[in-house]
Amino acid sequence: GARQASVERLARVGARAAAVAADPDAAARGAIADATTLDPIEVSVSRAGDAVTVTVTYHDPTSVPIVGSAIGDVVLRATASMPREPP
Repeated sequence: GARQASVERLARVGARAAAVAADPDAAARGAIADATTLDPIEVSVSRAGDAVTVTVTYHDPTSVPIVGSAIGDVVLRATASMPREPP
């Protein structure tokens, strides 16, 4: 749905920012915070070789009466990787 597409876009935004920053973690988190109102959102940044990977996780509350409390939140997750560039 629309929120999954938003989470995927945020992962790309974070990876793009992290790829060109001296501090990839802070850059990804800042870019994602500026680009969304989804809350709470979890961001993890990892580096391997010449690439940076950003994973965004959002716990989408289920608001269906009665059933929502039984099935709980839906976890939306997306990951994006980009090659690192010199800052």
